[in-house]
Amino acid sequence: MECFCTPQEFSETTWDYIIVGGGTAGLVVASRLSEDSNVKVGVIEAGGPVFDDPRVTVPGRMGQTIGTEHDWAFETIPQAGLNGRTLPWPRGKMLGGTSAMNFLVWNRAAREDYDAWESLGNPGWGWAGLKYYFMKSESLKRPSEANAEKFKFLVTDGDHGIAGPVQTSVGAYLSETHNYWHDTLQKLDIATNEAHFGGSNVGAWTSVVAADPKTATRSFSASAYLLPSSHRPNLKVLTGAQVQKILWQQDTTSADKVASGVAFNVGGRTLTASCTQEVIISGGSVGSPHILELSGIGNPDILTKTGIQVQVANPNVGENLQEHLMTMAVYEVSPHISTPDDYADPEFERKTYQQYQESRTGLYTSTPSSFAYVPLSTFVPETSKLAQRARKYANNHPKSSRDYLMNQILQNQFSSKANVGSVEFIMDHGNFSPVFKSEKGKKYATLMQVLQYPYSRGSIHINTTAPDNKPVIDPKYYEGEGEIDYEVMVEAQKFGDKICRTSPMNTIVGNRVYPPEGPAVDWSSWMADNTITDWHPVGTCSMLPRDSGGVVDSNLKVYGTMNVRVVDASIFPLQISAHIQATIYAVAEKAADCVKQGWDSPLRARL
Repeated sequence: MECFCTPQEFSETTWDYIIVGGGTAGLVVASRLSEDSNVKVGVIEAGGPVFDDPRVTVPGRMGQTIGTEHDWAFETIPQAGLNGRTLPWPRGKMLGGTSAMNFLVWNRAAREDYDAWESLGNPGWGWAGLKYYFMKSESLKRPSEANAEKFKFLVTDGDHGIAGPVQTSVGAYLSETHNYWHDTLQKLDIATNEAHFGGSNVGAWTSVVAADPKTATRSFSASAYLLPSSHRPNLKVLTGAQVQKILWQQDTTSADKVASGVAFNVGGRTLTASCTQEVIISGGSVGSPHILELSGIGNPDILTKTGIQVQVANPNVGENLQEHLMTMAVYEVSPHISTPDDYADPEFERKTYQQYQESRTGLYTSTPSSFAYVPLSTFVPETSKLAQRARKYANNHPKSSRDYLMNQILQNQFSSKANVGSVEFIMDHGNFSPVFKSEKGKKYATLMQVLQYPYSRGSIHINTTAPDNKPVIDPKYYEGEGEIDYEVMVEAQKFGDKICRTSPMNTIVGNRVYPPEGPAVDWSSWMADNTITDWHPVGTCSMLPRDSGGVVDSNLKVYGTMNVRVVDASIFPLQISAHIQATIYAVAEKAADCVKQGWDSPLRARL
């Protein structure tokens, strides 16, 4: 690709903008800023290109880059709320970042979720301010009328983009369990949502995925944004390089710090690169706070232990970590169903992959499809002790604090009038459990449940004994006020089990094999040993007023700096009820416009 450059070339060029991280958000910003031929944009990415890697491009091979060279392979510290277990935290280490690793799901959260961001002190970041950017980033390809009717995919024209870079679609091959999904949920009073992109995703719906139906391949930020922009002479990308820290101007009279470039490592050699305008950090919820701390922005009590000079004292960096919590129950299904379990037969796998290569059809185009977002009142009565405790927690903190403001929002989900999806249920064919091992000759379906609005709050910080090592990830699952999350998950698990035992789903889904059938399963004891991450960490560089726990302002500028921004999921101040990739694209599109709006400002002239 024309945009790739050598470490020496990158180091010797004076950039207008240096973007740290060529992941989901970073490549969006790079593409949009480089639309102006007068602006030089340089991207530094620790991973490499994966345009021709079938583990990335083939939808049905989703998840196969986890644990490989394309995975940062982060891990939490032992979690008291999980009986001392540590959890792997896969994150994409490649061009495209986690958009090249995820399970392709493309959806939006509730209007109320984004309006909550705005209410926390971020003007322009509500539903009304973001919807344009949601639509700008996507190009939905409608399914055929026959498939739309068969799979109950309903489209509202005004809710979708049709000319954006990311290609989205509904797969032509959906699991046989999906044929029973909508009818089963209706039996449980969960209606089909006919417009789940329009500001409410509550109910059952058929998922849109980030896949190009013409080629039956994944659409991710590297293929959607970088590839079409790669011919631009003012856009260059350096891969295989890891940023060590931001460099600061030493002769400025400004009260705020001014970034002059970055230091980066390639093959054990340290180089530097300079910029005249901004350093934009897009390292994700794990990488971005780590880079800020390595650069001297963070809690002085933490930084001084490492010997790093404090440039901007801000104890909020790395705090407010929120993550979707997930469990997986596994059920045996009818033997005639085709599932990924069939890949245990090498001949079946060979023929299926050959079918995909020749016609772009079959099981290798299959992606998750059966989704439902369910209000908490469905299985937690408003009058319950759990709901009462949530209301009590809302008043546990000083009224000006971040936790007070957020708990006021979180406790609303316990109201019987709330119309937000507190728990997500996903039904997919195949055994996806990281614990249960498939038995030869048997086939399975997995019912996943995912908590959307966690009370658990954790942190990601620099390793004080080895700063250049991976950061310390401590989500504090189910600890403190997170005990509410534990109890909600137990009640949700019971409801999820009911889905699989309800007609017509129970005509194709049989015995539960994990946890095993029994007269009275103790979901409470099972929960701590089987909760895992859903890979949606947010909040560690929160967009909030500084005195309310913020790291960046509503223009995503890092407090205490003149020209450093953070653009990725770490800026989410509060978790949302959705898979986060579509929102990250919208955030990045909006961030690019924020940068462009300052191009003629007095600040630009001062730099």
